[in-house]
Amino acid sequence: MALKSAKKRTSGNLSTDEEDDFKFLASQQSNGGSDDHDFEIVLAKHYAALREKKKKEKEHKFLKLAYKQLSKEISFIIEKVSTPAEDVKASIQTLESIFEDFLQKYAANEDIIHKLWTQVHKEQQKFLTFAQRKLTADAEAAKKIEAGHISGLSRTHGACRGLSHLRKITVLNAVNVAKRRSGRHRTSKNHSTDTSRDN
Repeated sequence: MALKSAKKRTSGNLSTDEEDDFKFLASQQSNGGSDDHDFEIVLAKHYAALREKKKKEKEHKFLKLAYKQLSKEISFIIEKVSTPAEDVKASIQTLESIFEDFLQKYAANEDIIHKLWTQVHKEQQKFLTFAQRKLTADAEAAKKIEAGHISGLSRTHGACRGLSHLRKITVLNAVNVAKRRSGRHRTSKNHSTDTSRDN
């Protein structure tokens, strides 16, 4: 009876081989009677141990299969993840080398630009010096021109005054000469009229 109750409790969890073993055990119980009670207990323990062993083996197989499948999945994921990580690492290294190259070229260009600005500054200083000299020379030339202009005007004024004075003198001389001539002419006329009167 204990075997039947054990069969009822475990029949839902047993495989077909285990069910056959319990059927055999039940047929032996009906044939042997109650004297074999100790044998049934030993046999039930044996089958329970066997059941436990098979259960552990199934669990072990399941775990082994699950581990194998999980290892495959993990390997696949690592493969997929590691490749982009390597790509990212390579891209970062490429970017770093490009940036380093850029910095070196930028520094070289900055040096060239600085040299050019220094040359431009020097040329500007030269131009400013030249412009200052030119302005000074132009101012001096303007002063000389102004002085020459003033001197020329005063000379022209003096010459004009001298010419005007000379003209006056010339006119006066001409007037005096004319007066003298006219006076001589009158005196000669008077003298001739006086002589004719005397005659």
